[in-house]
Amino acid sequence: MADPVTPADWRLGPASRTATALADWAFGDEMGAKSARLRAAVRAVALSADEAEETQEEAASPPRQVVTRLTDGAGIARLGQAEPDADALHLEAFGPPLPNDALGRQAAPAPVVLPDLPPAPGVVVTAVIDGGLPFLNRAFQAAGGTTRVRYAWVQDGRFRHDGPSHVSHGREFTAAEIETLLADASRNGPYPDELAAYRAAGLADFARPRGHILGRASTHGAHVAALAGGYPPEDDRTDRPLIFVQLPHVVTGDTSGASLAPHVISALDYIEDRADRIAAALGCGRLPLVINLSYGGTGGPLDGTGFLERRMDAFLERRNRRGTCTAILLPAGNAHLSQGHARIGTDTHFTGPGRTETLSWKIQPSDHSDSFIEIWTPREAPGNRLEVALTTPGGAPGPFLPAIAGQAVTLPGPDGPVARISYRYVGGPTRRGCFTIAVAPTDNPGRPGPRAPAGVWTVTLRDTGLPAGSHVDAWILRDDEVPGHDNDARQSRFVDPRHGKAHCPVIAQGLQSAIATGRRTIVVGGFVDRSGHVARYSAGGATNTDDRPGPDALTVSDASRVHPGVISAGVLSGSRMPVSGSSVAVPQITRAVADAFAKGEQPDRAWVAAWAAACEQADFAGRAARPDAHRGGAGRIQPAPQDRRRYWPL
Repeated sequence: MADPVTPADWRLGPASRTATALADWAFGDEMGAKSARLRAAVRAVALSADEAEETQEEAASPPRQVVTRLTDGAGIARLGQAEPDADALHLEAFGPPLPNDALGRQAAPAPVVLPDLPPAPGVVVTAVIDGGLPFLNRAFQAAGGTTRVRYAWVQDGRFRHDGPSHVSHGREFTAAEIETLLADASRNGPYPDELAAYRAAGLADFARPRGHILGRASTHGAHVAALAGGYPPEDDRTDRPLIFVQLPHVVTGDTSGASLAPHVISALDYIEDRADRIAAALGCGRLPLVINLSYGGTGGPLDGTGFLERRMDAFLERRNRRGTCTAILLPAGNAHLSQGHARIGTDTHFTGPGRTETLSWKIQPSDHSDSFIEIWTPREAPGNRLEVALTTPGGAPGPFLPAIAGQAVTLPGPDGPVARISYRYVGGPTRRGCFTIAVAPTDNPGRPGPRAPAGVWTVTLRDTGLPAGSHVDAWILRDDEVPGHDNDARQSRFVDPRHGKAHCPVIAQGLQSAIATGRRTIVVGGFVDRSGHVARYSAGGATNTDDRPGPDALTVSDASRVHPGVISAGVLSGSRMPVSGSSVAVPQITRAVADAFAKGEQPDRAWVAAWAAACEQADFAGRAARPDAHRGGAGRIQPAPQDRRRYWPL
């Protein structure tokens, strides 16, 4: 708990240090969130002194040179020595550790030179960033068994040492390598042994820690990718080439979303480069590109100024400005009923003696992971406007921490610190203060370290000068266990006897995914097909920006209350299973956006909103009333005939 690195630092941690001081930049031995040493995907940008000063104010300034490495604190110091012309290195993001066998030395690929020609008619590149992407599945093949997956990057795969690797970490599979795997797996009969091929590639290896994701019957990525770009092979959809980026296992298991940033940014760069290589192979100009990222998390400022949100907006703005049709689609999230958000208004809650308000935070027993709350102040100049204290279950109140950067309060336990409150001010376009509360696991058998008491913790907030009419947001970071990740995490929540009543600070609104608040990304929630009601879990606004009141639209995420989920592909060809959530709503719209690009249309947020509004009038008469904009955006989209959807699209 002594380590100052938190999930918020991973997501929102752009920082500049002089090259000479990098050797003194100690990260500590433990990562606060997952108790692991820092060996991160660090995106370092070599800057001049003037650029470094500007970057302190705006992290999205164009880099002069980019160096991507997997490294630890000492490695970052070496990056400074390797860039003799740089006065500083701008470190954009951090992430959780990767396996040592995923690390190696990257060989730069040959530059791509595209002709000054239009794109090939009707061809659209579909890219999927997800976990567990089965690139051998027949859903991603064309006629004759040739693969449509032109490139697949497994970010934590075994690094290739028997030849040049054109990725900085993990393993890349080109179309030729994928077809070689398929051919080798087909030697004993007409049907390839896909599982044996994945084992040979190190992707279904139960002897390798976290290296067996494609040894499962189903994965999140298999389901999403088939909905976004899967077709029967006999359709011969060579006009829909695919790029897959499989996120590291430790990232997909971190349900807070805090560790997404460095890997998603690397994925966007990779996808852009490989999409150009697909165009070069076709002898045409840049192709339209649609990217599906069915991940997210709670926390963050929820105003579109977060680190990853701004990077995705900048990516879209740059590509679309030069005429390359591009879209990124994200889910609204599934946290609507999580009791993970409290909004404390200066005029409605800070009214008692001492202008304080308390939140009751229930942390579960047998939780093997740390629990986190982020408390965000209103947008303002830095200053001590709020103080926060934490009380253990049945214990004495802890001291208040003022909103002064660099200060922290630690709560001791019998075996060491069990909780910590820290504060930082996030400058640039965010201009908000953030308190981070971290609590140790309540159980951790077989591992050293303190254990926090389970029960109801009390978070006390004291107004020391907040602007009148403003509010403070407190978000519990998502922390539960997802299939295939045996981390024994249990989700904490706010509890309040006033829940559901007026003036209760704990509300279901404002739990939209933190990264789904940008100005240019398309955000999709889910509804129940049979009734038309918004899915109970589908999250929404209000957010802290006028540009994004909620998702842009809804589409089907459950067939009915009795038949939850949408049917799509499992890992092996021919397998099917239902999966529920806003993550499976998004790829259905991704598919439609790709079709629209192929027809020469320009699908963006406004296009999706217009489609949703038209569907509301045409398809929902006699069904549930249209949801409000905070949950339902512009309306509900009916993607396919109702009697076929349980078996759509394959």
